[in-house]
Amino acid sequence: MVIVTRDPAEEDAEEKLDPFLPDNIDRRKFFQGAVGVFAGGLLAGCSGTNEGQEETQTSTETSQEGGEQTQSSSDDRIVKNVTFRTAWKANVNYSICRIAEGDGHWIESGITPPTVRDGNGSGDTMRRVGTGQEVFGMASITPQITGFSEDLDFKIVGTAKARTQFGLLYRKDRIDSPTGDGLQGKRIILGSALAEQQWPLYTTLADVPDDHEATFVSIETAPSNLAKGDSDAIFTSLNIHPTIIESLPDGIEFGIKPMYHLLPLYGYTLFVNEPWLNESDENLEYATRLLEGYSSAMKWVMLHPEETVEVMRQDVNPALQTGNKATQVEALKAGIAGTNLTEQTRENGLCSLDRDVLANSLEKQANLLGVDQASVETAADFRLQENAELATFTDEEFNEVTEKTQPWYDVFENNNPDFDQLNL
Repeated sequence: MVIVTRDPAEEDAEEKLDPFLPDNIDRRKFFQGAVGVFAGGLLAGCSGTNEGQEETQTSTETSQEGGEQTQSSSDDRIVKNVTFRTAWKANVNYSICRIAEGDGHWIESGITPPTVRDGNGSGDTMRRVGTGQEVFGMASITPQITGFSEDLDFKIVGTAKARTQFGLLYRKDRIDSPTGDGLQGKRIILGSALAEQQWPLYTTLADVPDDHEATFVSIETAPSNLAKGDSDAIFTSLNIHPTIIESLPDGIEFGIKPMYHLLPLYGYTLFVNEPWLNESDENLEYATRLLEGYSSAMKWVMLHPEETVEVMRQDVNPALQTGNKATQVEALKAGIAGTNLTEQTRENGLCSLDRDVLANSLEKQANLLGVDQASVETAADFRLQENAELATFTDEEFNEVTEKTQPWYDVFENNNPDFDQLNL
């Protein structure tokens, strides 16, 4: 269970208000929603919104997104009225920012939390940040490549998924090898628009013969298509693989080939509006502390996958309760823990950027999209991670998290996972 870090002033405010609240009000939810108001005029509670729904600004200083507020005089907390836009609606794949917001990680890093808002797709989130509508974003790196070619004003400052999560889920009774001639004449389902976009890159990296069939099929019907033998494999995001696996009949042996095995590429990154970042030293410090808090929340999520899913189901997005909780836990393990347990993040901290992996991503995605390639220095600002205290694992914690996130850790590390460990 997530415990919100509280300031004494906030607890005192609750004590004073409690006698005046009606008996039928849920006090825990009321005070959770009000915690940011006590802290300085921002909503810091862990609350979910509908897809694309705008939240009401609670600041009395300004209602303009990205607007300035006065730094707190009672401590060294930096107060800003800014937003953090995710790529999509509040599901377990986007739980880190919700934990950072509601579990006090951003407060502990010395800032008032940004207002977290659901996204309408990675491209929309990138454009909001790149045009200055909003300040922070978390989204797939692919549309960001296009944004750089259009000279939009944003900088990558960290990783939200340090590995691309695209991969091939295939029937072993039909495919001997997920690369090269093993895919000759095979029928491949492309499970999303982004999967359609990324498939040519996979075929290039995996040296897949032209003699294969790859078509888009709705991810809702793809599992039955694979189970009936109408297709041989599905290419999509790994965090969707648990849902597909859950739908497959017993007795079907399957394998997974992450595209990251073929070339280290980033999946999702954290980025910030560049003019806002460079506007003042205080903005740079706020962004650095935001990165620290996000990194801390990522560590907590990776060590507590089941508790995280419960928070998302109960406190953030109750609509998730209609889904299978065990499958959601596996999706979190695959899409967050599996994609972020890299050698780079273990050595340099969760959310850290690697110049070589970023260079790979910029080059390959630009070639794929047919746009001008941005340089590493043009695309990223490394000042934040150089100054931030990013979360790391002790040896004991690393062993714990790799054990908890099996078999998805092994999917990326040695491609020899034991799928009997799935609890679906």
